[in-house]
Amino acid sequence: MQAELVHLEAELHQMELDEKSAAHPNKPAYPFSVYDLRESAGSSKVTQWTKYQEVQSKLQAYNRSVLQYFDLRKAAKPAANSVECLREWLDRPEGGDFFLKGREADMWETVDDLISPDCRQPGKDALTMLINEKLVPWYHRRWGHRFKVER
Repeated sequence: MQAELVHLEAELHQMELDEKSAAHPNKPAYPFSVYDLRESAGSSKVTQWTKYQEVQSKLQAYNRSVLQYFDLRKAAKPAANSVECLREWLDRPEGGDFFLKGREADMWETVDDLISPDCRQPGKDALTMLINEKLVPWYHRRWGHRFKVER
């Protein structure tokens, strides 16, 4: 989108230069009057006003994208044990059974760009956090994975 904005800006600048170098005595006052610029929209050729509107529209879309980016950057990162549990489930025959193939399967290897709905309640006490984030994963790695519930 930035490249598109750069091109639109260059086109608008070229239109301004073309208008400035026009040899007729009634040169438009576009650089000095928004009214004159807006009124030029009725002419048959592509005008500076329509180009300006195109830039404005693209800039609004760009600004929305930037705000969405910053909102996503604020999103919670998944807990390491949650990602590890997901990886294990994806690999187990009774779980995901390697249903993801190619690049979709590789996306769980790097967790730097993953986000997660933060389902951990703020203000959890230290004992609960210790049990959820340390003790349960440790138990699962040591013994819990050996016990299977038959259905």
